[in-house]
Amino acid sequence: MPSTMLNWISPGLGDETQLVQEPKWFWKEKIGSIVDAWSVAEDFTHISDQAISRLNELTQNSAKHDGPRKVIEFNCGLVFAHKIQVGNRSFRINEKLVSIDYNRLLAARELKDEFARQVGLSRAATANKELAIAADVDLALPVYVQAREIHYFFHFMTETLPQFVTIHESGANGPITLCDLNDPPGYVMGFIRALFPDLADRVTISGRRHEVEHALIVADFEDLARTHGTIPAPRLPQKLSLRSQHPDGLIGISTMFSNSHSANLRRLAEIGREAVAEMDKRHLPKRFLISRSKAKQRKLIGEDDLLAQLRPYGFEAFIAEDHTPLEQIAAFSQAEFIVAPHGAGMTNIMFASESCHAIELTQRQYVGRARHFIRLADVARCSYEVVLCDEAGENYEMKANVGNDVAIGANAIAKITGHVAKILTEGFRPSWRLRTDNEVDRVNAARQVVGQEARRYRFFGMQRSGNHAIINWVVRNLGTESLFLNCCSARKSPYETFTQLELNGEVIPKPRQIAAGIDGLVAELEPPYSLLISYENHAPTDKNLDEISMPVYAGSDFDSNVLIYRSYLNWLASYIRLVRTRLQKKGRDSMVEEVAQVARAVSQYTEMLAPLLVENQSSSIIPVSYDKWCIDEHYRAQILEQLGLSAQDNNLGTIQGYGGGSSFNESGSAENDPERFARRHDLMQGDMIFDMFARLLDNDPVLVALHDKGVA
Repeated sequence: MPSTMLNWISPGLGDETQLVQEPKWFWKEKIGSIVDAWSVAEDFTHISDQAISRLNELTQNSAKHDGPRKVIEFNCGLVFAHKIQVGNRSFRINEKLVSIDYNRLLAARELKDEFARQVGLSRAATANKELAIAADVDLALPVYVQAREIHYFFHFMTETLPQFVTIHESGANGPITLCDLNDPPGYVMGFIRALFPDLADRVTISGRRHEVEHALIVADFEDLARTHGTIPAPRLPQKLSLRSQHPDGLIGISTMFSNSHSANLRRLAEIGREAVAEMDKRHLPKRFLISRSKAKQRKLIGEDDLLAQLRPYGFEAFIAEDHTPLEQIAAFSQAEFIVAPHGAGMTNIMFASESCHAIELTQRQYVGRARHFIRLADVARCSYEVVLCDEAGENYEMKANVGNDVAIGANAIAKITGHVAKILTEGFRPSWRLRTDNEVDRVNAARQVVGQEARRYRFFGMQRSGNHAIINWVVRNLGTESLFLNCCSARKSPYETFTQLELNGEVIPKPRQIAAGIDGLVAELEPPYSLLISYENHAPTDKNLDEISMPVYAGSDFDSNVLIYRSYLNWLASYIRLVRTRLQKKGRDSMVEEVAQVARAVSQYTEMLAPLLVENQSSSIIPVSYDKWCIDEHYRAQILEQLGLSAQDNNLGTIQGYGGGSSFNESGSAENDPERFARRHDLMQGDMIFDMFARLLDNDPVLVALHDKGVA
């Protein structure tokens, strides 16, 4: 490569290129994934010096999984270029490269010294230049898309296809040229047609080099952010050791990987999930091992044996080549657990949900590439583990980008399977809820809305105790606008940990929550509004009331604390139906598992209601019987008075849809027979599991005491 081509032109920082619009932001701090790395390798002959060194370089030590990592997202935009030479996979002006993807340089750690020096020189030369904004750009100009290795699925999906997001959302309506000389693989136009059907017919593929007077290209703003904004300095990695013992008996380390992604990559993932939202996915697996049985290289030696051990946990083999683009996206969007050998098949992890858990099986030649898929896990905010395995092959070094196969023997398979089983039963991490974009300022952002509320209420109750029916009834009687944060986590900010959010009784879809942010949604309310927070399956006591909503609220900040309960037999009937329905939907119609879940819930039920047995109970907790609430209008009026509210709508309302709605009714339907509604246990008489747990009412001391007091 000629030395002149080591220099490049930064879009928007010179006369040759101008931004079509001034960006509202260059970069944002985002919430990423939780990452772990450990080893099942048995042969450390080559691993000790190379793989551990690479993991030391790419990862940071984290004492424990105390939350997802912070990552950086760079904005993207459309660029107007003057007299640009377009060609095969690159753009030039005066034989200088026009860089459109600085994020790739940021992620690359193998830059040669000379190239790295030129990076510094280029940035220094443009550091004081004014941002160039084009005026009255014709959006019908031809658009050129830099083809970043489109013959490799990973590079096409992460570097080429995201450019179509900017074209789609900017309104550019001219012809689109994908700059590549060779015939592209079928997936190129397949994914373009699947995700950008309005653009597909305007796309042609050509790598012919020629000069264009005026054109539009897509760029991310990583370099602009470095010259026109302050980006946190990269953290220096700490020394790690794969030989330290993992708490679970595995050789392991906790890691934190510093990386970034473009806004286009995140939006591409959102567009993909939106495209398959209404798709019938029943034929696609939710737990799968990505198979490389059809791949020519980088196979997984021991794949069949691993799959045989994973099948009892609901895993299936998934071969991406056998599925359409939308089917691939759909499978990953609903995935609960993914295990995969290192390879392009894991690229679609960007379409996964936050609740997905992924494990990449790799070997020492590929550990440096873990950053690529961790970056995509950051986009999805799912959890990600890198497992270092043995290798099978004769190549000590990679040749033509290909190395040895990943190999796992019986011991490694046993460790991997055992680890998967433990995650499925105990969880890898807490279920991280929707969060504000800036983790550093999230508590302060929550505190900024404190003081705008007219009233604050907290609700506690066991699942299937009528919590949402009563909360909805309170909302209808507030006389103010309202914000309801459902099912928050104790001792954490409710603004971070809620599972659902309502404004004025209307559930706000998650895409709108993400787009607006919690502060944006609160801004839609007319102050002073009422704040309602619910804690499910968490027992309130006088001792813990002050700390439950910390660090944002103290116990004294709330006007009322409401404990919602239901008589034991009615609650038991509804809860058993709920558990049974969920197990059937998951294809696990197991009486043993049903009994285990119900037993745990009964224990929680007695713990939740035990405070009601205390004489001279504190007035800071208002107990509300769902059974009485259903059948007694005067009882409802008394509760409203205790809450400081006047009756405006004292009806039962419609059945709420939370948790799948009522165990016996369709959500949204009206309850016409309150008496029967308060005697659900009649519908479960003769059910073996119900009858077994019903007998506890005559034998368990706490339940007997609650029953004698008229509670259970």
